[in-house]
Amino acid sequence: MSKPVTFASASPQSGFLRLRSVSLRFALVYGTLFVCSAVLFLSFIWWGTVGLLEHRVEQAITTDSRALMNIWAEGGPTGLSMIIDDRLEQDIDDNALYLLVNKDNKWVAGNLAEWPRQIACNNHWFTMPVQRSYTHDMAKVRAYALPDGYRLLIGRDISGRTLLRKIVTDTLLWACLMVTLLAIGGGWLVRRLFRHVIHSISRTTQAITRGDMSRRMPVQGSDDELDEIALTINEMLERISRLMDGVRQVSNAIAHDLRTPITRARTQLEDAALHAKNEDELRAAIEQAVGNLDNVTSICEALLRIAQIESGARRSAFVLFDLIPALQDVCELYEAVAEEQGLTLCTAFARPPAFFWGPRHVPAGRRQPDG
Repeated sequence: MSKPVTFASASPQSGFLRLRSVSLRFALVYGTLFVCSAVLFLSFIWWGTVGLLEHRVEQAITTDSRALMNIWAEGGPTGLSMIIDDRLEQDIDDNALYLLVNKDNKWVAGNLAEWPRQIACNNHWFTMPVQRSYTHDMAKVRAYALPDGYRLLIGRDISGRTLLRKIVTDTLLWACLMVTLLAIGGGWLVRRLFRHVIHSISRTTQAITRGDMSRRMPVQGSDDELDEIALTINEMLERISRLMDGVRQVSNAIAHDLRTPITRARTQLEDAALHAKNEDELRAAIEQAVGNLDNVTSICEALLRIAQIESGARRSAFVLFDLIPALQDVCELYEAVAEEQGLTLCTAFARPPAFFWGPRHVPAGRRQPDG
């Protein structure tokens, strides 16, 4: 009985290619596009060079065949043989290939000894080795059928062009290799730059999570996209820092507002417990303490309403009301405190009503001055 086969799961942090890395994917895309663009460009050069050479050879053979056909129509086999001999004598580069045979495939004229066995049909292009004057060369040829069973073979020696084609092909292959190496190096540089930006953001955010709100993204001053991202992140961090400072100040203010009435109520109760001479004085002290505790309750309710308003939970109860009476209540609350401190509270309200959109029960004042 065979044992069950188990497959070990690959760790997300292991593997020779961490394709889940954004920087690696970015570098691969960059390298692939670079190599593909270079290959397309080099392919265009190859076809423009080698293809042009082949096109010129075919065009020369086609033009030569038309001229020889006209000579055949005027002078027959004898005139065509003379023209072929003249052209071979004038061929300084020794690239021209001609062969004229009769219906029995016997040689009539030309610089080839016999009809190639590979050529079995006419009006087709062939690239093949040919034997000529003790040399073995590559040639591009085409066969033509003539009247009375004659056949004509016209071609050009392409040994030099074949060598040039090989040189161009090898050069372009080496260029492709160099482009690939450049793409790998460029992809590595792009990945390193991308990882530098990501690590800079990561270090800043990690420092902030540890409580260092003074850390900011470095700005290079080049006014590029990276600086724009850094400035945006720094602006966000500044806003978060200001919000946290505001929350800290509000927390301190709330603690002070709650401590003052609670301390006052505690002091009044202790004083009444120690110095109250009758039930009326004790009751009055308790009522004052209850009033201070009611202020604490009012502050808590006001804070709860503010939190609900900011979260949008109480905005359905917003109405349009006059804010002047609420401000007058606040002034009346602080006027007596100001008189006790020897101060004068001056107020001036506009006569037209100041309409305000919000909850009608706005707290008249949440800060109780130290008495």
